[in-house]
Amino acid sequence: MSLRNKLAAGVFAVSAFAVAGFAQDAKPAKEVTKDGGAKIERKAGLLGGSGLQSLLGGHLGGGHQGFGIDLTDQQKAQIVKILIDNKPDQAVIAEAKTILRAKFEGTATPQQEERLIVLTTQQLTKANAVKAQLMAVLTPEQKAQIQQKKQEMLTRIDGLKQLIEGRVQTKQSK
Repeated sequence: MSLRNKLAAGVFAVSAFAVAGFAQDAKPAKEVTKDGGAKIERKAGLLGGSGLQSLLGGHLGGGHQGFGIDLTDQQKAQIVKILIDNKPDQAVIAEAKTILRAKFEGTATPQQEERLIVLTTQQLTKANAVKAQLMAVLTPEQKAQIQQKKQEMLTRIDGLKQLIEGRVQTKQSK
């Protein structure tokens, strides 16, 4: 299996699960609190799952606002509508999982590998379109805040990489 095919399969798997994760279930679960009031818990897949979480950095509701930015109720409603309107096709996800399983088992046919590339391309195109729609909901200030937080996160990751590399070198020199 070529590196290109492995990369394509990996990118598809990540993007398929990201989109599937945040648009999985449109209806929140309802519970009753001790005082008789209705408590709504959001399913992780709709608002806090990997797709939207990676875009905004966290859950939209509750104590942790996405990447430290405050969203208005109107923005939250728009984001939910975008996610619901762009739910992934479960048949396509199932097909991709089947092909990926065959690929990793070494039984995939060339036609399946070609189909996986087509599905990957379609999924990436759809994911980019959804991201563009989600970003369009945010104000320029919110976008700048997200960019700043992403840069801070990348800086922390680089610091961790250097720390790990330093420890590996120390162990190798012993």
